[in-house]
Amino acid sequence: MEEIKNWLTCNLQRLSLTSLTDDFHSYDSDIMQSFLNCSKRDLSQYGHNSTIPPATQLCLRRAHEQCLASNIIILKLIRLRMRQAISLLPFFPNMKIVHLVRDPRAIVSSRQVVGLNNSIGFTEKDLIVELCSQIHIDLSDTKFLMRLNPKMIKLVQYEDLAEDPSKVTKDLYEFAGLKFDDKIERFVKNQTQANIDGCSFCTQRKNSTVASLRWRFRISFNDSQHIFNSCREIMSILGYVQFPDNETLRNVSIPCRRGHNVTATMMGDDRL
Repeated sequence: MEEIKNWLTCNLQRLSLTSLTDDFHSYDSDIMQSFLNCSKRDLSQYGHNSTIPPATQLCLRRAHEQCLASNIIILKLIRLRMRQAISLLPFFPNMKIVHLVRDPRAIVSSRQVVGLNNSIGFTEKDLIVELCSQIHIDLSDTKFLMRLNPKMIKLVQYEDLAEDPSKVTKDLYEFAGLKFDDKIERFVKNQTQANIDGCSFCTQRKNSTVASLRWRFRISFNDSQHIFNSCREIMSILGYVQFPDNETLRNVSIPCRRGHNVTATMMGDDRL
């Protein structure tokens, strides 16, 4: 958690080199991409040890100054638990949290694509149960914070973002107290209606809706059934539906979820 605090306070000099030089920074952060380009030669000579090389310290100073000059700092954290996020609020009382949820079947399929899971075997079945449990706990913690202070947290479904990125992004900007202008609108359009797809971890897609449905062609019907049955309770809360057969699974004209207000459903559900 100290690493996250250092990122949020621009204490870049206190970060580990592993965190500082992660290649994923080059995908989303102009500041850190500049830092990586600036420090590449120096790091290649000294290696990734615990001591920051001299020239790299200069590169880091520039990144630090740019970070301090920023009006807002945004961190995208893939597997941070909601309880951990909430624990940061006493240190950052103005912080806002966006809790992004997705169909667990799509999550597992996505991990299989990037090599984190293969077809579901015995060990993976145990991991599915753990995934469902984590999602359930995260939703319970989100519900707790929403009751305490609804202005601090927003629940977003990945599928809503993929199907109507402009509307959801506009809602997120309003939630954060930021201005949604034409420049942002164009950026969202370029990211979700691009000429080519980006990397597996990138946000750039030719068609965000189509990309969000690919899991329905990749996952096996048996794996789909197992995940749904293992996560039945949260599937119900989040509005995801079970496919009765392989043909229905592959037919993307049939929605994978019910049309309902997920936040309202969560707040009124005693299972959380």
